Amino acid sequence: MNASKIAKLVIALGLIGVILFFAFSKFLSFHLHIELFKLSFQFLLIVVLGGAVTLVFTNHTKEKEQRIKDREKSEARISEIKNALHKFHNEFVQSYNSVKYIRRMFRARSRISSIETLIDIKTYDLLMQELTKNQLQFEFYIDEAESNPKLFEDKIVNEQLQEKIKLMRDYLNDLVTEYENCYKLFPEHYYLSGVQTVHLKKLPVLAGFIIKYADAEDFKSKFRKPANAVQKILQDLINTK
Repeated sequence: MNASKIAKLVIALGLIGVILFFAFSKFLSFHLHIELFKLSFQFLLIVVLGGAVTLVFTNHTKEKEQRIKDREKSEARISEIKNALHKFHNEFVQSYNSVKYIRRMFRARSRISSIETLIDIKTYDLLMQELTKNQLQFEFYIDEAESNPKLFEDKIVNEQLQEKIKLMRDYLNDLVTEYENCYKLFPEHYYLSGVQTVHLKKLPVLAGFIIKYADAEDFKSKFRKPANAVQKILQDLINTK
C-alpha cells in the first residue's frame, strides 16, 4: 500500500472517529475525565489533520515527480527530433553538393571545339552512375518526409518540403532517363568503330545541366532554388525546436 492510500485510510478512520466522538460526546464526557476527553478529541483531530497534510504532501510530491518525468520525456523527444532534423539536413546538403560536384566534373571533362561540345563516353557513363545514386537519394528524402510525420509535424510545411524535393528529383530524373536511353542514342557500331566521344547535342538534357551557370535556367529553377528553399525550411524547423 502506497503512502497516498495510507494517508486516505488514516483520514477516513480519523473522520469516523471524530463523527462518533461528536455523536457520543455526552456519553463520553460523562464517563471520561474531562482532560482525557479533551486529549481524545485532540488526538482524533491530529490524526485527521496529520493525514490530510500527509495526503497533500504526497500528492504534491507525486505531481512534481510526474511533471519532471513529463518534462524530461518532452525534452528527450525534442532532442531526438532535432537530431533527426540535423541528420536529414546534413545528408540533404551532402547530396546537393555531390550533384554540384558532378556538374563541375562534367564541365571540366567536356571538350569544346570550334563548332560543338563533346563528352567522353566513359566519363559520361561513370559520372551518370554517380548522379543516379544521388537521384535515388532524393527519392529517399521524399519517402522520409512522407513516412515520418513526427519529424515534420506541420502538414503544410511537410507538403512544401516534399514539393521542393520532388522538383529536384524530377530534374535529376530527366538526366537519368536520358542516360538510361543511352544505348538507343549510341548504337552498337559506336563502340565497335572505336568512337569515344558523343556530341552534347545528342544529350540535350545533359547539355542544359552543364551549360555555364548564367544560362543554366533549368538548373537554377529546378534544382538550386528548391535546394535553398529546403535548407531554409529545415533550418527553421531546427531553430524552433
